[in-house]
Amino acid sequence: MEIRTPFNKHEDEMINNRGGSNNHDTNSKVALQQDTALEEQLMLLLSNNQIILVKLSENKVAKNPNEALKLLCDIVNQVVAFAERKLRVNSSHLQKLLVSESGHSPNIKLLHLNKNSLYPDTVINLFKGWASHPSDRQPIFDEIRDSLINITKSYFSLFESSFRSDLIKRQWKETYLINIDELKEIAEKIKF
Repeated sequence: MEIRTPFNKHEDEMINNRGGSNNHDTNSKVALQQDTALEEQLMLLLSNNQIILVKLSENKVAKNPNEALKLLCDIVNQVVAFAERKLRVNSSHLQKLLVSESGHSPNIKLLHLNKNSLYPDTVINLFKGWASHPSDRQPIFDEIRDSLINITKSYFSLFESSFRSDLIKRQWKETYLINIDELKEIAEKIKF
């Protein structure tokens, strides 16, 4: 057995770090790579949602709230599909969120859930045949709109919990909260 003095501090650290710490460094690098890949995929998701937000902000959509409702459902459906495909979120998660939302927003039950996608057809038909004063339907739409935004935000929060890096978690949270605020601002301008 040879006893040897390390040549420099770096060599000393390398000798002391053999074994478990190198494995930890490798795991950290893999985790960071996975976080970075997820972050990039989420940025693509937000880009796709941004296209829908642009459509949602158009004047013709503001005059056609049925189209706005379809677009809001499209945002939720994109986010749900991403969660199921990329993060393997259980397909029952959306159903659970709908049940949770229906506790304080019972009109969310008017949305049709089929193959884990939301369809606003029932709500659209309800509003097309609305016999009362049009202003009476605004609170129902507001409730559904707010629930759809809450569901989107819940999924974004779920994505946040998937990151291992605190820095990337914070960055993602800041990004998605800005996106949610923009969505709320645009959606609140739509009048049924």
